[in-house]
Amino acid sequence: MAAGGGGRVSALRGEASGWTAVDRYPNGVRAYGVPATRLAEELGRKVVLNIVMVGFFGAVTGLLEADALRKAVADSVPPAIQKLNLQAYDKGFEYGSRLMERLAENGDRGWCRQVGVYWA
Repeated sequence: MAAGGGGRVSALRGEASGWTAVDRYPNGVRAYGVPATRLAEELGRKVVLNIVMVGFFGAVTGLLEADALRKAVADSVPPAIQKLNLQAYDKGFEYGSRLMERLAENGDRGWCRQVGVYWA
């Protein structure tokens, strides 16, 4: 998990090629990490890692109301896999919410105009 602007961050992208280094984010850009693959695997289906990311992004940015985003996820998948996708959304949202709470407790109350999210 990394948060900060203008620093050096290396992120595992989950690709066979290994690590991708990101050197120097522009000032005002903040990056947050989420173990989306691991969280999806905890649900038994790695394929829902994208929905974990949607939940995480929603929690971290606050750009959309949580209920509206959750409904959009529910409406975008077939009924047979709706429950799994909502669990993935909730898992990502919870992870992002806890991250933001910890940052606030440590005095990081600002939110930058741009957010970069990487996954492992």
